[in-house]
Amino acid sequence: MGYRKIVTYILDTESGASLRAAGWACAGLAGGKRWTGSRRPKEDLYPAQMKYRYEKSIGKEF
Repeated sequence: MGYRKIVTYILDTESGASLRAAGWACAGLAGGKRWTGSRRPKEDLYPAQMKYRYEKSIGKEF
């Protein structure tokens, strides 16, 4: 499909050990504590905490 990088997020209270063991790299803190914008849920579906962004390169590099 042409993807070169995949991204996931974890809560700042999680260790991320399994992601690092699988070759993911932490890109630092990401976003705010809650969803914003017109598509946000009326009630929070997840804990209001900061998140860490993890990235992994996939496929061939050009």
